Amino acid sequence: MDISKLFGGNRNANHPISSNHHKKIRYIHQDLELRLGKDKADQILNDSDVKYLDLQKQHIDLPPAVKQHTDLIFMNAAMYLCICDHLPKEAAYQIMEDATVKYAKPIGHLLDNVTRLPGMPRLFMKVFRKMLKTSFNDDAGFVSRYYETTDKAISVDIMACPYHKYFTEAGCPELCKVSCESDDVCYGNMKHVEFQRSQTIGRGGECCDFRLRVK
Repeated sequence: MDISKLFGGNRNANHPISSNHHKKIRYIHQDLELRLGKDKADQILNDSDVKYLDLQKQHIDLPPAVKQHTDLIFMNAAMYLCICDHLPKEAAYQIMEDATVKYAKPIGHLLDNVTRLPGMPRLFMKVFRKMLKTSFNDDAGFVSRYYETTDKAISVDIMACPYHKYFTEAGCPELCKVSCESDDVCYGNMKHVEFQRSQTIGRGGECCDFRLRVK
């Protein structure tokens, strides 16, 4: 699974953000248009193209497994930093957070509905476990401690996370909290699979302690 595809694959290489029709980017543009007008909103996305490509260039030698994550990280960082050029940081953060939650909520509802079906909670656990092993592994820049990985329970501590690392390198470590919130919204409302975390690295914790259990 290529995580970068979550941000859409049909985009112009020279204008990777302004040409991207991903829902989250549309939500951000709509919010900017309401606050600043269409011309300024368009300008910010165009400026984000330049910032994103610069961040990619600075990290050109990253392994492909890491790049699938930094593609998302640098897109978010580029938009956020360019918004900060026109609005207070608090407002820029709110725009990014609102768009993330708005995009994640339907995913959360879908996962809740799917895992209500017979046999689906265990299938969800299998898919989640495979995703951890293939896309959120050492090659991708994660350092994990596994305690339990079965069809009924997954217990893992993420000790190092590229989202925190590269958001920090891009100059916006606070944006990692938005990624943490996306997980909460996507996984935190399932009625038949319990999702718990007491801390995340992005929120100042020592690790991200993922705990999932079929009820």
